[in-house]
Amino acid sequence: MASYNNSPPSDNDWQGNAHFAEGLPKHGGGQINFHRRQRQMSLAHEFILFYDGHCPICRREVAWLASRNKQGKLVLQDIHQAEFDPALYGKSLDELMAEIHGVYADGRLIKGVEVFCAAYSAVGLEWLVAPMRWPWLAPLFDSLYARFASHRLRLGGLMGAKGCRDAGCRLRSNR
Repeated sequence: MASYNNSPPSDNDWQGNAHFAEGLPKHGGGQINFHRRQRQMSLAHEFILFYDGHCPICRREVAWLASRNKQGKLVLQDIHQAEFDPALYGKSLDELMAEIHGVYADGRLIKGVEVFCAAYSAVGLEWLVAPMRWPWLAPLFDSLYARFASHRLRLGGLMGAKGCRDAGCRLRSNR
């Protein structure tokens, strides 16, 4: 069975805190068999949330989700960790930086507001995000999230969070 760290990270604890499930793909390990990865994933959890570890708002949300992840159904993966390879999911770092993505245990990759619904459901809080799925409100939430995603780093600084101090704090990657 996979083991992973579900303790909520602090703002000072983000360097090297991978929240990475054992047995999932790690960069540099050669070609990973998708079906083997899928079987390993389905044994331990329902959903992997790919998040921007350079985003202060994202880090707070991830810490909050981690504190509620009592059954370990949600894996939190910082897309900036050196061992993470977005190509294993058919994406580039720039695509993952543009908007939030996640992957279900069956291999389905999703993005945008649907990711929040899946992540909150994995920790037993689907009722909290239910309005995001209502047909008459979904377009509003999609639009609000698109605006947030493109301004999240700047908004984090305005809210008093520690800002980034290196070139990695951009919505476009430099790797």
